[in-house]
Amino acid sequence: MNKLLDWKNSPYRKPLILKGVRQVGKTWVLKEFGRRYYENTAYFNFDENEEYKQFFETTKDVDRILQNLMLASGQKIVPEKTLIIFDEVQDCPKVINAMKYFCENASQYHIACAGSLLGIAVAKPSSFPVGKVNFMQIDPMTFMEFLLANGDENLAKYLENVDTIEPILDAFFNPLYEKLKMYYVTGGMPEPVLMWTEARVREYEDALQWLIDARLVHKIYRSTAPGLPVVAYDDLSAFKIYLADVGLLRRLAQLAPTAFGEGDRLFTEFKGALTENFVLQM
Repeated sequence: MNKLLDWKNSPYRKPLILKGVRQVGKTWVLKEFGRRYYENTAYFNFDENEEYKQFFETTKDVDRILQNLMLASGQKIVPEKTLIIFDEVQDCPKVINAMKYFCENASQYHIACAGSLLGIAVAKPSSFPVGKVNFMQIDPMTFMEFLLANGDENLAKYLENVDTIEPILDAFFNPLYEKLKMYYVTGGMPEPVLMWTEARVREYEDALQWLIDARLVHKIYRSTAPGLPVVAYDDLSAFKIYLADVGLLRRLAQLAPTAFGEGDRLFTEFKGALTENFVLQM
């Protein structure tokens, strides 16, 4: 958002090309930017409305192009006050090339283009307005952004203040270690992160209880202290699930039987998961 705001306020602003892989959040961030910082947003998707491409094939007059877009879509476009978003432009060389004329003849309009594989289009100079656009890259969420999305602002602040290479205190290291494992599972693409942050045990409670009642899995609570009776020290908010049989775990983990003949690799890569299940089973 800060980079987009710098672009908006720059006296040298040119039409913007926002690059990034599919589903990384290009459309969302542009629409949100328009909602926050402009009076209105005029959004044109060239994948959903292929007929919009024709307006760029018949003329290079930007005023006429915008007039046609407004009439076809019913959207209002006001210089300086409207953010114009051209989305899914990766297969629209005429639209991309028109950015040259917007830059040269209509700099009062704020235009942002988004599309996947735009790096491929850049590699074709015949259809690209070289030097007439600003570029910006949006990447998957960093670990820091993952922490913020997950509601761990304190951990994110702690990381921001780390400026020397030294051991991290256990009070911060342990939760960060757990969150990093989560990040390795979800990655930084927005939708998987959203699914993770919204997931709750209650959504799986009935299914899990069914598996437990069927004796297919065992639910083992984390113990808060080595005291007796053991059950009195169960932390009911944290538990691990073990399968009823170590062979089932091997099969569900898609571990080939040949792996058992490869020395220590089995126990190196699975970090004791099979051994833990074996101990419980015995």
